Amino acid sequence: MGALDISITGLNVARAQLDVTANNISNASTPGYTRQRALISNVQGDAASGQLIGSGVQLDRIERLADQFAISQLRSSTTAFSESDIFHRIAERTDNLVSNETTSLSSALEDYFGALNEGVNDPTSVSLRQNILGEAGRLTSRFHAIETEISQLTSEVNREMTDAANNITQIAKRVAIVNDQVRDAVGAGGGATPNDLLDERDRLLEELAKFVNISAFENADGTVDVSVGSGQSLVTGGTSITVVAEASAQDASIKNLFLKDIKKNVTTDITKEVQGGRVKGLIDVRNDLLDPALRELGLVAAGLIQTTNTQHKVGMDFNSALGQDFFKDLNLSTIVKQRVLPNSANKGTATLSVELGEFAADTVSIPNKPATGVKDLEAEEYELIITGTSFELIRQSDQASVTSGAISEFPIQVQGMKISLTTGGFVDKDRYLIRPMQGLARGIEVDITDPKKLALAWPVEAREAQTNLGSGKIQVTDMVSTNQPVNFSNLSTTSDTLIATQPALVSKLTDLNTPQSGDLLFSVAGATADDVAIPAAPIDPSARALFDAITANVAGVTPTAQTTLDLGAYTDGDWLGASGSDFTVETFGGASGANLAATPLGIAAGVRDVEEVVTAITALSGNISAQADLVVKSQTGEPLNITLGPTALAAGLSFDSEAKEIMNIGQYNGGVIAAEDLVINGIQLGATYADTTAIRDAIRTAGNSTTLEQKFTADAHVVVTENQGKTIKISTTGNNGGTQANFSNFSLTGAAQENFQKGQVTVTAAVAGSTLKVSGNNPEYGGFVEGVALNIPRNAFHPDRPGQLDPPIKIQFIDDTCYQVYAMSGTLKPIGNVQHYDPQNPDVFPLVDSTTVPATNYDPGYRIQITGTPTKGDMFTVGYNTDGIGDNSNAIELAKIQQEKVLTADSLGNATNSISQGYENLISSVATKTETSIIDLNASETLQKQAQQKRDSIMGVNLDEEAANLVQFQQAFQASARAITVAQNMFDTLIQAVG
Repeated sequence: MGALDISITGLNVARAQLDVTANNISNASTPGYTRQRALISNVQGDAASGQLIGSGVQLDRIERLADQFAISQLRSSTTAFSESDIFHRIAERTDNLVSNETTSLSSALEDYFGALNEGVNDPTSVSLRQNILGEAGRLTSRFHAIETEISQLTSEVNREMTDAANNITQIAKRVAIVNDQVRDAVGAGGGATPNDLLDERDRLLEELAKFVNISAFENADGTVDVSVGSGQSLVTGGTSITVVAEASAQDASIKNLFLKDIKKNVTTDITKEVQGGRVKGLIDVRNDLLDPALRELGLVAAGLIQTTNTQHKVGMDFNSALGQDFFKDLNLSTIVKQRVLPNSANKGTATLSVELGEFAADTVSIPNKPATGVKDLEAEEYELIITGTSFELIRQSDQASVTSGAISEFPIQVQGMKISLTTGGFVDKDRYLIRPMQGLARGIEVDITDPKKLALAWPVEAREAQTNLGSGKIQVTDMVSTNQPVNFSNLSTTSDTLIATQPALVSKLTDLNTPQSGDLLFSVAGATADDVAIPAAPIDPSARALFDAITANVAGVTPTAQTTLDLGAYTDGDWLGASGSDFTVETFGGASGANLAATPLGIAAGVRDVEEVVTAITALSGNISAQADLVVKSQTGEPLNITLGPTALAAGLSFDSEAKEIMNIGQYNGGVIAAEDLVINGIQLGATYADTTAIRDAIRTAGNSTTLEQKFTADAHVVVTENQGKTIKISTTGNNGGTQANFSNFSLTGAAQENFQKGQVTVTAAVAGSTLKVSGNNPEYGGFVEGVALNIPRNAFHPDRPGQLDPPIKIQFIDDTCYQVYAMSGTLKPIGNVQHYDPQNPDVFPLVDSTTVPATNYDPGYRIQITGTPTKGDMFTVGYNTDGIGDNSNAIELAKIQQEKVLTADSLGNATNSISQGYENLISSVATKTETSIIDLNASETLQKQAQQKRDSIMGVNLDEEAANLVQFQQAFQASARAITVAQNMFDTLIQAVG
C-alpha cells in the first residue's frame, strides 16, 4: 500500500472523527445523550520491500462512553427523589389542613367549650343555649371538612396510582420495542453498537425509575430484562407485562398496584413489594400519614361523642326531662356498617358488626369477657383471621396479635370494641378488615335542635329539713347514670319475690336479659319443689329459649310464648307472585306445636298494598298472625300532638306511648272516624277510610300540607307474630326477584333474617287456686315479671315515670352517729341497714343492703354527701330537681370534658389524653412526618443532583473538549488531504519520469 492509500485511510478516519465530534456538539443539550468517540487503530503493514511499513489507520467502532455505575446511581437517586417528592407534597397539604387556624379543629374545639363555659354562667339563657348548639354545629362541620379534605387526598392518591400504573405500562412497552430494535440492529450491523437506541432505552429506564424501583439486566443479544419491586419481572426481551391499579382485596376503597399477565391470565399484587419511586411515596403517604390521620381524627370524634353523650344523659333539660344524646350515637347503622370489610376472597357468609362504647365485664360467659371502653380505643385497623374453628385479631400497624380464641366465643370485647357475629358463618381462611374509626369524623352530628333540650342541670336535688338542729349539710356531688335497662317497680323490703294465687296472676317474663343458672326460680304449691331453677343459660336471649327452659324444668305451670317481628315501614311494590315472591317464611323451635316449613309468601303478582301483604302472611299458618300498624312521624323534631277520640279507638287506633317524635297509633280496623276523634298536630283527619293504606296516605297528605312547624308523615309497619314461642325465619335470595317491594327494617337481599322483638312468656299455674311464686337472685341477669321487680333496681330513674325519682329518698339520723335511708314510695320503706355516719367518708351511696339474701348493692345512679355535724332527728330529702333550670351542675361537667383525660389508656388502664390532646397528637404526628419528609426531600434532591452531575461529567458532552477535538481532527483531516496531494504529485512526477 502506498502513500496515497495510506493518506486516504487517514482522511476517512479524520472525517469520521469530525462526524462524531459534530454529533456530540449537536447533542450537547439532548436529555440522556451519551457522548461518543471514534475508536481507531493502525492497519498492519506488509514486508514487500523488506521493511514493515504501516498501511494506514482504520475506524474500529463508534464507542458510547457509558458508565453503568453512574447510570445505576442516577436511576436510584431518581427513584428516591420521586418517592420523597410526592410524599412531601401531600404531607405538606395535610399539615396545612390540620394545623392552620382557619381549618384546624383546635379553634373549633376552643369555641365550642368556650360556649359551654358561657352557658355555665347563666343556664337559664336560651340565647346562650342556642350559642352552644351553634358552636357544636360548627365543630361537627369542621370535623366533616377535615375528613373530606383528607379523604380527597386519599382519592387523589388513587388517581395518582392509576396514572402511575398507566405510565409504567406504556414505558415498559416502549422498552420492549427498543429491545427488539437493538437486537435487530446488532444483528444487521455485524455487531456494531446502536448507540442512539441505547440512549433512548436508558432514557426510558430513567423515566420508569421515577415511578418504581427497577433492576435492569443486560443480555448477550443487547436486550435488557427489567424487574420491579423486589424482583417481579416487567420486561423480558421484547415482551412486557401490563401494570394496573385496582381495588385492594382487603379494602376496595384503595388502589393497589398489580402485575397483570394477560397471556397467562394471572394478576399479582406487588404493592408490598414496591420499594421506591413515586408509587412507594403514594403508598407510604396513604398508609403512614393519611389513613392514620383519619383514624386519629375518628378517635377524637369517638371520645367527644361518647363522653359528651354519657354526661349529657345524666343531666336534666330546660323542661325538667332527662337529657338525651347530645351527638348522634356512636353506633348508628350508617356508621357501623363501614367498620367491617370482608376480604373479596372469603368463602364464608358471616356478617359482622363492630360497636364502640363502654362494655361491662361479662363474668358469666366462658371464657369471661373483660370490661373495655372508649379509653381503650386505638387509632388502628385490625385484621380478623379465621383458621378452622379459631380466630385471631391482628393489629395492622405492627402485626401484633390483640386477641384470639374459638369462634364460639363471639362476641369479642377488646380495645373499646364489641365485635359480634350477626348472621352467617365463617369458613377457614376467611379474613375481615376491622376499621373501628371509619366514618366517625364524617358521621358526627349534633342530635339536638331545640336549645331547651340541652341538659345543663342535674335531675337530683338534696335538701336539709328546716327543722334540723344540727349543722349537717347535704349536696349532690355526682351523677353516675340515669340509664335504666330493666323494668322495675317499687322496692320490696322483704324479698325480691312475687307470690299470688291463680287465676288472678298472669306473670309475663320478658326477654330483656337472658336468665342464667339459678337466676329465675319457680315454686308452685303442691306441684313442684320450691325454687326450681331454669337450667344454665338458655341458648339465646329469646322468648323461645325461656319458654323451652320453663316447659322442660318447671312442673305445675302452663307457659305460653309470643314473639313479634316488626318488618318496618312497607313501601308498595311489584311482586312476582307466589312462585317467585322470593319471600319465604319458616318457624322452628319451641317445645310444642307444629313448625312451619319454609313456605313462599302466597301473594298475587303485581303491585300489592300493605293489606294484601298482611293477608298473605296470616294465611301461611294458624300460628302466625300479621297486622299493619300505623306509625306517625314528626318532621320537625318536636313531639307529636295526637288526639284519639271514641270513634278512632273503636276503629282500632290506640297509643303505645307518651307524646314522642315517632308514635305507633295501632292497627286500623275500618269504620267511620269523626273529625274531632283523630287530630294530629291540630289537623283533623276524621273520615271513612277503606283500609290502612288509605288512612296512611291521608295522614301523609295532611302532614305535608300543613305549616312547617306542624309537618308530619306516616308509614304502615308490617308486624308478624308467632304465637307458640317459635323462631320466625324470613329468607330471601334476590331482592324479591328484582322487584321494588321493601320493608324499612328488613332488607330483601342477603341472608336469612331472624329476630325477636317484644318477646314475652306468660306463665300461669296449671291448677286454678294454686300459689305461684317467682323469684330472682341475680340483679344483672334475672328474669322479670311484668310490673314487679324480681331484683333491686339499678338506679332511681324509671323510664315509665319521667320527672320523678323512683323512689325519692329520705335520710333520718336516729342518733348523732347513725342514720337510716328510706324509700318514700307511699309508706316509708327502709333501704338496707342502719348506716354509720363517718365525716371522713361522707358518701351515702352506694350502700350495701344486707337485708336481702344474698346481700346487694343499692345504687340509685347519683352520689350525695352529708357533711358537718348532724344530730339525732335531723332529716334530709333527695328528690327530682323539677324546674331546676338555674342549676348549672351538668353544664360544668360538660365543660370539664375539654380537659378530662378520656382517650388512650396506658398499661395500667388509665386514660392519658383529653379530647384536645387527642387532636394535638394528630397535629404533632402529621407535623413530624412532614418535617421528616422535608429532610428526606432535601437529601434525595441533593443526591440526585450529584448523581446527575457525575453522570454528565462522565457521559455528557463537554463543549470545550469537543471544540479542541474538532481542531485536532480538522488538522488531521487537512494533513491527510495534504498527504494525498503530495502523493498525487509524486505519482504525477513518476509518470512523467517514465513516460
